[in-house]
Amino acid sequence: MKRTCRPNEPSTTAGRAEPPAHSASTRLLERESQVCAIHRVLAEAGAGNVSTAAAQGAAGCGKSALMRLGVQKAEADGAAVLWFDGGSLSGWLTVAGERRLFTLDDAVAQLSPDAIGRRPLAACIDDVHLVGSNELDRLLPILEGISAHGLALLFTRASTSDPDRNRLSSVLVRQPRVRVIPVGALGRSATKRLVTDFRSTQTAIASQADAAGLTGSADLAEHVYELCGGNPLLAQALMDECLGPATPSAAPGPWTEPAEGGLFGQVVLTCLERSGREAAETALGLAVLGAEAAEDAVGVLLRRDVSAVRRGLRVLNEVGVVDGLRFRHPVMAPTILGAQPPGRRVELHERAAHSLHAVGAESVVIARHLVAARRTAGSWGISVLRDAAAQAVAADHAQEALQILGLIAHQDPDEHLRTATLVGIAAITARHDPCTAEQSLREALDTSRPVSAGPREAAQLITWALLNAWNEEGDEAGEQLAPPADSRGSTIVSTLAEQWWERTLLLRPRPIAGARQAYPALLPASVAWFGSGHGADDAEDLELVQERLRGSALTEETLPEILNSLRVLAAADRPHIAMSHARELAVDAERRNAPGWHALLLAAMAEFALAQGGFQEAEALARQAAEATRLRTDTLFDIGLRISRILAWTEMGQYQKADRLLALPVPDSLHDSLRSLGYLRARGRFLLATGDPDRALAAFTRIGERAAGWGVDRPALMPWRLELTEALIRVGDLSGARAAVAVQSRDLDRSSRSVRGATLRIQALLADGAERTGLLHAAVEELAGSADRYEAARAMADLGAAHGAAGDAASARRIRRRAWRLAEECHALALCEQIQPGLEPAEGDSELLSEASLDRLTASERRVAHLVGRGESNRDVAARLFLTVSTVEQHLTRIYRKLGISGRQGLEWLFTAVETDGRTDG
Repeated sequence: MKRTCRPNEPSTTAGRAEPPAHSASTRLLERESQVCAIHRVLAEAGAGNVSTAAAQGAAGCGKSALMRLGVQKAEADGAAVLWFDGGSLSGWLTVAGERRLFTLDDAVAQLSPDAIGRRPLAACIDDVHLVGSNELDRLLPILEGISAHGLALLFTRASTSDPDRNRLSSVLVRQPRVRVIPVGALGRSATKRLVTDFRSTQTAIASQADAAGLTGSADLAEHVYELCGGNPLLAQALMDECLGPATPSAAPGPWTEPAEGGLFGQVVLTCLERSGREAAETALGLAVLGAEAAEDAVGVLLRRDVSAVRRGLRVLNEVGVVDGLRFRHPVMAPTILGAQPPGRRVELHERAAHSLHAVGAESVVIARHLVAARRTAGSWGISVLRDAAAQAVAADHAQEALQILGLIAHQDPDEHLRTATLVGIAAITARHDPCTAEQSLREALDTSRPVSAGPREAAQLITWALLNAWNEEGDEAGEQLAPPADSRGSTIVSTLAEQWWERTLLLRPRPIAGARQAYPALLPASVAWFGSGHGADDAEDLELVQERLRGSALTEETLPEILNSLRVLAAADRPHIAMSHARELAVDAERRNAPGWHALLLAAMAEFALAQGGFQEAEALARQAAEATRLRTDTLFDIGLRISRILAWTEMGQYQKADRLLALPVPDSLHDSLRSLGYLRARGRFLLATGDPDRALAAFTRIGERAAGWGVDRPALMPWRLELTEALIRVGDLSGARAAVAVQSRDLDRSSRSVRGATLRIQALLADGAERTGLLHAAVEELAGSADRYEAARAMADLGAAHGAAGDAASARRIRRRAWRLAEECHALALCEQIQPGLEPAEGDSELLSEASLDRLTASERRVAHLVGRGESNRDVAARLFLTVSTVEQHLTRIYRKLGISGRQGLEWLFTAVETDGRTDG
């Protein structure tokens, strides 16, 4: 063998008997002195001497690659070469270019002087620390016996703190003329060269770095270095997995983080296996404890001396798996844990929970170990888990809270607490999935027992039952959870109802005596209950409700009250204010990754849009709510969305779409729910619109029966009699219609302006002549102060018809046009057709202009536009304004251009919604 030193000869980083494919393209970096040392050992053997070299360093740092380079040189120089893998106790022997399998059982024959001839022998034992003392005792004497023509003994030994492995390999370093060659991790500059060489050009690396959000190859190299600590084997596996295999034809791919069970994780496990049991166990302890890992804590967990933990940490840091006490990449911990038998994982997590509890660790930290072990650890564990669940909820970690509560629900021996846990699970589940939450709540109600409940648990169960509009279930739950509280027989339900009203509606209402309690609950168009003596427009009360909304944060406990408070505003002619609050809350829910809350708020917003006559918006919001969660057709949440969409499609004249929704089956639970009243109302409205008043009458009558039976018949808030009256008029029962509207009218002083206006409109249907016109004028005036554009359009349409019947054609035309405009804004196409048959929405869009449009005109132009819009001729306008006809025509030309209309008809439509007498200058 010649004594030459060529440190940049190509080789591999792997060093196995058959090197892994992913390492084949890597060359040795920062190994010049080590290569020269190997060459000197080979040169001495070539001179007929016995020379020994041992490459020592962390697993994966290139020791095998270094030795492979040496034996390749030896083979090229004509030496016999033996490669023996300490892990498999086998290898190959090459003599005169012929390679054959080598085993210890046949070592004497294969390594005889006759087999080797007069050649020097280069023998490499890879991973010598894995070879047992018996095997070494058999192999070394054979090698030494054929050293007459020169022998180079080459060994690789991984850094390990295991005493038995150190003892075995220490025999080797006492060989004569031995050289110990340290092989450490790569530095930053060598890592950069490794990354650059991974793809053939700097351009490819730059494009990959850009895709990873990094600014260039230097940043990518730094990222790789930080994740593997300069370990070349880990770096190679990392790039192979995260950038794609290095092939000349492969296009650069984007950086993707390594996955659990991927190539990078598997190489991590390989490095740990080669680093000895002490290091591997220490890594396992770090993986179990996570952020709470400390030397003494790992020692307690593993039941090892702290000095052993420190030795293991030293090796792990050399390998590049950890930096201090923390894994360099998050995927390492689950990969290490996943490689353990399930029983071992359970044992360690349970042990960790006990040890952390003993030192006063945070509940959330302890709970994670109990959940991982699927153990509650007795009464102290249950207490810790409950506290941890509360902390997780407060931090918006809903999934973690559900995992914790799920464990309690299955293992808590306390029947009452288990029920409370199921309620908590349902409430938290609503953050992501209202439909599943509804089913979970039913499970909690079904499993509840007549035990003494604390007010907090009972309140949460009942308020969430009421949130789902379960009138009877809420009362039954209260009866199950607590016996009568006093001599009057008040149940916890009535007590909680009063407390809820006090918080939400400011001491005004009370449950109806002697009847099933009436609670604030989800019910489209009528949800809030105002007490006698205070109308729905009580400004002071409503301002306090708004203040409470502004100061409320979304939580499982506040959500039912928030939704009810929003509906209080909507029922009090403030749906636009409720919508504004709901939008802000929906944004917050989306920011906090709570799609279930977002869906609940969208559903409420659909109701508020209906209350304003925004049918297209209502349908879109209800559809968005359905798309935001995993909708189930057997839930009341789905029924609520259907109600909003049926009402919207009906008023928009999309009867087929509404009919398809009505044809869907409904869950049995609907019939005992307050939500059935809203469903019956939507069905009745559809039947009225499609010419089936008899069946509509049956639907509205059923509303009255159920509302009376449940004690929730509040005409000021649930004006079902108005629609009943319309159906009675359609079927010709005028006496029944008068009786129904008379009952509805008794609550006018406590009704909102929208309900008052609607009631006056229905009264007018039963009146004649001047009385009808007067009632309709009063209705229009009331509705002008409400947010209900649709009901205002209906009242205006009826008023226009009344004026027409009285012979006032000009007023009739003006009012009807204004009604058409409002109806078109609501996308109420059926009403538009009823008001002005044949006018298409697209035509109306080009003709109907807002009041703001008049701001484009001068004062003189506005005067002309006003008179022409009232139907006067150019000559009449000229005479009235003391102008020439030519001047009027010039004004009209400019007016048409500024307003973008085609002629006089556009001005006539414009003044259906704008009265400009007070805006003129003359």
